[in-house]
Amino acid sequence: MEQQTGNFNAKEHRTSLFSTLEHVINVSKTKFDKEKAPNADRQKWARVIITGVQAYGSLLHDIENEEFEERIRKLEEVKR
Repeated sequence: MEQQTGNFNAKEHRTSLFSTLEHVINVSKTKFDKEKAPNADRQKWARVIITGVQAYGSLLHDIENEEFEERIRKLEEVKR
């Protein structure tokens, strides 16, 4: 059962978030990789990359949990 989030259902919303996070991570990596960037700037971009990857992982974890819940629900229906 998909939850509604504003004008998006949960799946569409997550797809949008994945896309945004991928963009943020790619831009941050480009900024981090600049050879002439001061170390302080590189550290800031590294933090953005880490946070983006953590958020991406959390979304993946949410998807896995929803898939497990759906599988359990189906198994419970079959059992009845």
